[in-house]
Amino acid sequence: DIEQLLESPAGTVSHFFGGLVCIERINNQVARPLSYEVVDGQQRLATFVLALSCVVAAARDLKDRAQTSGNQTAMNSADTLLTDTSDRLLYWKDADVAAGTTHTRPRLSLSLSDDVVFQQLLTGATPGATRESHQLLVEARAAISKMIIDHVGTTGTLSARVGRLLRVRGALTEDSHAIHIVSKDRAQAYRLFSVLNDRGESLSDADLLRSRTLELLEGFPTEQESVATVWDEMLSTPASRVESFFRALFPSFAGKRAKDELFDETVAQFLPAGAPATATDAQLVVQTVRSFRDELQVYLKLVDGVWPYDRAPGVPAPVRAWQVDRLARLVLTLKHELALPLLLAASRRLPEKAFAELVLMLEIFAFRYKNMCNGHATPPAKAYYETAKAIRLHPSPATFSLGGLRSELRQLISASAGDQRFKEELAEKLRYSNSSQRANIREFLTTLEDHDGWLAALPIQPNARPKPQMSKVTDINNATLEHIYPQNAKVSTFA
Repeated sequence: DIEQLLESPAGTVSHFFGGLVCIERINNQVARPLSYEVVDGQQRLATFVLALSCVVAAARDLKDRAQTSGNQTAMNSADTLLTDTSDRLLYWKDADVAAGTTHTRPRLSLSLSDDVVFQQLLTGATPGATRESHQLLVEARAAISKMIIDHVGTTGTLSARVGRLLRVRGALTEDSHAIHIVSKDRAQAYRLFSVLNDRGESLSDADLLRSRTLELLEGFPTEQESVATVWDEMLSTPASRVESFFRALFPSFAGKRAKDELFDETVAQFLPAGAPATATDAQLVVQTVRSFRDELQVYLKLVDGVWPYDRAPGVPAPVRAWQVDRLARLVLTLKHELALPLLLAASRRLPEKAFAELVLMLEIFAFRYKNMCNGHATPPAKAYYETAKAIRLHPSPATFSLGGLRSELRQLISASAGDQRFKEELAEKLRYSNSSQRANIREFLTTLEDHDGWLAALPIQPNARPKPQMSKVTDINNATLEHIYPQNAKVSTFA
């Protein structure tokens, strides 16, 4: 947008950058008592300030070049542009006449988790990025700096280059426009924030939930600060992962998918309808947000196929390494993300052995029903979500039975992935020439090998549970098909 403005003379074009929703704050203890808490528009405002810092850096470079070449006029122009931009747009100075001191403050400060990096970028430093938001800030400033340098150029007179840099600042401060919407009431500001973002490409549900919880705790500053810290920790995770987490969390508790807006249904499911009346009620909100964080930490393990139970070295484990490996098979090899809400509930409530039993059941079902027979996702999703809710609500998780789920999945197999269709799909899909099926071929062959002893003990009784050998773990992702079964294997018979 700014680059397009630069193509025309200053004052002849304009661009509207939307609105900034702010809460007016008055602090009579400081020299400049008026400030604004930005509720909506943080990214735009931070980007503009970063751009102005790049103007300052470019002006400083031109000043140094002019000084070196002895061009006093260009040096004075660059110095004026540098000083005026810095003093009038990036910082302000608070003077204490009695003490004889002057203190410089930034005009814009970000959240606690990002502000140190942001302020370093404004000075031209290269800070270390320890979270996604830091990296985004670093990359943003680098991109803006390149845009400005490309426009100013490296050839021509220094005075002309200062003039082009002044045009950049004019595009930022004179040709760019925004509506500043100010409220003195926090609740009103957050309502407006939600309304403005309830269309098109809205902010993420996690951002909206953060704002909602902070709004609820407005009368409880200690609890509000605790919640803000937890949200900062959660939102340091890549945004796409946090968003997918909340999509899994709701059905894991509610037993069904969100029919309307996920934000609204999540608020109704987990948060009080109104502001807490007591500190005890406020602590419940804090506990809820902390539970979000704890659930997120488990979810991130699950989506990476990492076993969610602690397994201390040297301590006997209730399940074997072969069983642990099944989780990665289910989530990463078979890509059965549909089961994540159920896995989240189970890993949070069930004993480790029961969780391992569930994972193996889902692995066998997912391979046959979905990957081979293309069964529709809705029926198993319904069974998964209802089971997840039942696990969450069960008064004694150690005694929870997976028999009901197993029965439902068997019925789905009978209806959509019966023996004859399964055989036909195996023969059609699992071919060496079909590169898209390599993961499924490895899954199938290694599963056969793991169950060789059980399969050999024919006849198998109807509805018998598979009994695999668990002595060997195959690294399925690093094994080629020829490691598992030769492409030109000798023909054998199997009754």
